[in-house]
Amino acid sequence: MRLPGMPRSAKGWYGLVDREAWPFVEVDGQGGRSGLRREYRPPAEVQALIAAVQRGDLAPAAPKPATAKPPDQPPIKHPVPAINIDALVQAVLVAQNAAPKGETPAQSIRRGIEFYMFCMDRGLITPEGQGTGYLNKAA
Repeated sequence: MRLPGMPRSAKGWYGLVDREAWPFVEVDGQGGRSGLRREYRPPAEVQALIAAVQRGDLAPAAPKPATAKPPDQPPIKHPVPAINIDALVQAVLVAQNAAPKGETPAQSIRRGIEFYMFCMDRGLITPEGQGTGYLNKAA
């Protein structure tokens, strides 16, 4: 029974009755520990919700919309951009050596990476290591 404002799953209900310490009795039956199962007595407001839904005065809560699972597809392989690691390290070192006062190491590293990307975008260095040698001149 889908009651408005109440949990939709068994786990949610067990959590609710545990948190609110609903009274229960243990009776013989399958599905419980040692052949015992618990029958809970809901509080008055929950009993009123149950009665209202059963009488038709209150519509049951709408079912949770089904999430459409995408069809199984092979993972998309994104090309990893090539990095000229020597040029990247050199750009970071240049930025650290030229760091203004008060700049943190993380800021100078970020500035070095931005400088590397700037040089890559303008063709001053290439992933293969060839280029105009701009970073060597800047050091």
